[in-house]
Amino acid sequence: MLISGLTRGQMTDLNIFRKAGTDPSCLERQEWQRLNPDQCFAEPYQVHYENIGSFRGNHRVRIKGSTVTVWDRGPFERSQLTIEKQYRPNKSNGTYWTDETFNTDGPVLMDPVEESVTFGQGQPDDIPEVYYPEKAVLAFYLNLGKDAKNLERARSYLSPSAQQIYDIKRDPFGLSTDPANPAKARQKLARVLVYEIRYQPDIRAEQLHEDQDVTVTVVGVNEKGQYDKGFVCQVTWTVVAVENPQALPYGCEWGLESFWTTCPPGEK
Repeated sequence: MLISGLTRGQMTDLNIFRKAGTDPSCLERQEWQRLNPDQCFAEPYQVHYENIGSFRGNHRVRIKGSTVTVWDRGPFERSQLTIEKQYRPNKSNGTYWTDETFNTDGPVLMDPVEESVTFGQGQPDDIPEVYYPEKAVLAFYLNLGKDAKNLERARSYLSPSAQQIYDIKRDPFGLSTDPANPAKARQKLARVLVYEIRYQPDIRAEQLHEDQDVTVTVVGVNEKGQYDKGFVCQVTWTVVAVENPQALPYGCEWGLESFWTTCPPGEK
């Protein structure tokens, strides 16, 4: 059973319940009352609902199958970016609570199976709409994978000169190429999780479209959903102005020009 709450039309609260207990037979009830004279019949023997997970996101919450996804947005976040967390049931107890929950005074939610930075309102459709340079870098990595259409979109976020230098189908773009990595870029890479974005806003420089540096912390995920936190990389991109008369509001858009990474180049 699901009980949800809405904020401005979006689900932001979710509680999940399951049916527990059994209806005792007449003889079982009589036996219990014989052993417990002058007491009300015990609740644990009756069918009831127990809470197996409680979630809240200030942006939205979604459940698909048994996976619960929570999006939270910072109060002063300018780029519609959110932190996305995914939760799946604990295999040992069938709930979203840790095993330690049953030895404490209150429920303890399990750690998310995935946590990343993403767009709260979905990815921008057109790069001219990406006014802030950090959005261009995030959009690039969220489209990096094996899907041809997404790869072409990722390529569009590179500057014209970068498109000549980098091979969108082969270059690791700062991700780990270590053979021990379960999501070795690019042979085993299916998608990218962005853990963190670091960028110092400068409105005047952005209006003039001066070169900007944006740093992201990223890790690759393979087609089975596997990733290894031992292969997290920090990648810093220099983002430059690309002339486009259709781009609003200043006739320029951002293009990813070049990068450096904390991960060694390894094998491509």
